[in-house]
Amino acid sequence: ETYKYVARVMFENKFYKAAHEYMEKSKKIFYNDPELHFMFAKYYIQSREYQDAEFYINECLKILPNYFPAIKLKERISKFI
Repeated sequence: ETYKYVARVMFENKFYKAAHEYMEKSKKIFYNDPELHFMFAKYYIQSREYQDAEFYINECLKILPNYFPAIKLKERISKFI
Protein backbone atom coordinates (compact mmCIF):
# COMPACT_ATOMS: atom_id res chain seq x y z
CA GLU A 1 0.00 0.00 0.00
CA THR A 2 2.79 2.43 0.79
CA TYR A 3 4.38 2.19 -2.64
CA LYS A 4 1.00 2.61 -4.28
CA TYR A 5 0.22 5.64 -2.14
CA VAL A 6 3.56 7.26 -3.01
CA ALA A 7 2.95 6.48 -6.69
CA ARG A 8 -0.46 8.16 -6.51
CA VAL A 9 1.01 11.28 -4.89
CA MET A 10 3.82 11.42 -7.46
CA PHE A 11 1.40 10.98 -10.35
CA GLU A 12 -0.97 13.67 -9.12
CA ASN A 13 1.98 16.06 -8.78
CA LYS A 14 3.17 15.24 -12.32
CA PHE A 15 6.29 13.33 -11.25
CA TYR A 16 5.42 10.62 -13.73
CA LYS A 17 8.74 8.78 -13.85
CA ALA A 18 8.85 8.50 -10.05
CA ALA A 19 5.21 7.40 -10.01
CA HIS A 20 6.00 4.64 -12.47
CA GLU A 21 8.95 3.45 -10.39
CA TYR A 22 6.78 3.15 -7.29
CA MET A 23 4.00 1.40 -9.22
CA GLU A 24 6.57 -1.15 -10.40
CA LYS A 25 7.70 -1.72 -6.80
CA SER A 26 4.11 -2.19 -5.72
CA LYS A 27 3.43 -4.61 -8.58
CA LYS A 28 6.27 -6.87 -7.39
CA ILE A 29 4.62 -7.16 -3.98
CA PHE A 30 0.94 -7.48 -4.92
CA TYR A 31 0.22 -7.96 -8.62
CA ASN A 32 -3.49 -8.66 -8.12
CA ASP A 33 -4.39 -5.15 -6.96
CA PRO A 34 -7.01 -3.77 -9.38
CA GLU A 35 -6.39 -0.17 -8.32
CA LEU A 36 -2.70 -0.54 -9.15
CA HIS A 37 -3.53 -1.71 -12.68
CA PHE A 38 -5.95 1.21 -12.98
CA MET A 39 -3.10 3.56 -12.03
CA PHE A 40 -0.82 1.94 -14.63
CA ALA A 41 -3.51 2.47 -17.26
CA LYS A 42 -3.76 6.16 -16.35
CA TYR A 43 0.02 6.46 -16.48
CA TYR A 44 0.17 4.94 -19.95
CA ILE A 45 -2.64 7.15 -21.21
CA GLN A 46 -0.67 10.15 -20.00
CA SER A 47 2.38 8.75 -21.83
CA ARG A 48 0.25 8.15 -24.94
CA GLU A 49 1.12 4.47 -24.85
CA TYR A 50 -2.40 3.28 -25.47
CA GLN A 51 -1.62 -0.40 -26.07
CA ASP A 52 -0.02 -0.61 -22.62
CA ALA A 53 -2.94 1.33 -21.13
CA GLU A 54 -5.32 -1.17 -22.67
CA PHE A 55 -3.34 -4.10 -21.24
CA TYR A 56 -3.43 -2.71 -17.71
CA ILE A 57 -7.09 -1.71 -17.78
CA ASN A 58 -7.91 -5.24 -18.94
CA GLU A 59 -5.82 -6.66 -16.08
CA CYS A 60 -7.76 -4.45 -13.68
CA LEU A 61 -11.07 -5.65 -15.04
CA LYS A 62 -10.00 -9.31 -14.87
CA ILE A 63 -9.52 -8.87 -11.14
CA LEU A 64 -12.54 -6.65 -10.51
CA PRO A 65 -14.94 -6.83 -13.49
CA ASN A 66 -17.51 -4.34 -12.18
CA TYR A 67 -15.05 -1.59 -11.22
CA PHE A 68 -16.94 1.36 -12.70
CA PRO A 69 -14.00 3.81 -13.03
CA ALA A 70 -12.09 1.13 -14.98
CA ILE A 71 -15.04 0.48 -17.25
CA LYS A 72 -15.23 4.20 -18.05
CA LEU A 73 -11.47 4.43 -18.56
CA LYS A 74 -11.57 1.45 -20.92
CA GLU A 75 -14.13 3.31 -23.04
CA ARG A 76 -11.78 6.30 -23.14
CA ILE A 77 -8.79 4.13 -24.11
CA SER A 78 -10.75 2.43 -26.89
CA LYS A 79 -11.10 5.81 -28.64
CA PHE A 80 -7.32 5.93 -29.07
CA ILE A 81 -6.82 2.38 -30.34
